[in-house]
Amino acid sequence: MLARNARIVVAVSGGPDSTALLHALTRSSKRLGLSLTAAHLDHGLRRGSAADARRVEDLSQRLDVPLISRRATPTTADEDAARRLRHAFLEEVAAGAGAETIALGHTADDQAETVLLHLIRGSGLEGLAAMSAREGMRFRPLLSVWRAEVEAHCLRERLDPILDPTNRSRRFARNRVRRQLLPMLETFNPQIKSALLRLATSARDEHDVVVAEAARWLSSQTDRLDRRDFRALGAAVATEAFRQAWARALDGGPQPGRAEVLDRARRLLRSERPEGMLDLGAGLSLKVRDDAFWIGQKDRK
Repeated sequence: MLARNARIVVAVSGGPDSTALLHALTRSSKRLGLSLTAAHLDHGLRRGSAADARRVEDLSQRLDVPLISRRATPTTADEDAARRLRHAFLEEVAAGAGAETIALGHTADDQAETVLLHLIRGSGLEGLAAMSAREGMRFRPLLSVWRAEVEAHCLRERLDPILDPTNRSRRFARNRVRRQLLPMLETFNPQIKSALLRLATSARDEHDVVVAEAARWLSSQTDRLDRRDFRALGAAVATEAFRQAWARALDGGPQPGRAEVLDRARRLLRSERPEGMLDLGAGLSLKVRDDAFWIGQKDRK
């Protein structure tokens, strides 16, 4: 995963997971030939965040890892806005460092919680697959490590990580899953978190096959896609093929829309209607005519 470019940006919030991650990578850096840069973004959304940034700076100095730290507040005080700002910052740091890898401290517990959150929301295979160890620039070395192991490592190495009080707030869905739903499910299956990890692995394996089949079909098509061939595809492959065609039309823009839009598009394409159109947002629409369909700008034929 790291052979091509050993420069790594390590996202460090100062919490147990990212602290253990930075420490472990630092201890491995000489043996593996890694070049590390720590990155910390202070959102300034809670009291004490500036002090946390100073503690991350102290940790980086102790481990002799260069740190790039910045304070930037998202335009809206919600988790998604903060996440987008954080990822943009990390990608900027990676570009400046010439790195192709951003290491994140997600653990096996985070994976189990993510699978359960996606299950509650009615996600398909891709959602149940949750996170993978490597996705583009994102690298998650701790994804098979339990949170208890991370905390034990911090205690053993006297790392003194920051304990974010918002991780206990019931206001956030993930915290309710972690502190209420999972303990309740453990009364039915004490190994529920391991079972959720197995579900993620199975979903990932199956989703990878669907993605490959959809990409193979799409590569055989022109800009005007064959509606009859599309109808012959299995439901999962057809949905993924349309999603990939939509992503191609967006050309690096926002990700394709919600599951219900994908379902409406698939139903239109499988219907007997000779013509039709569906607004996809972002200035794009699905256009159907006889045995062909394509995705293009709404004001163009």
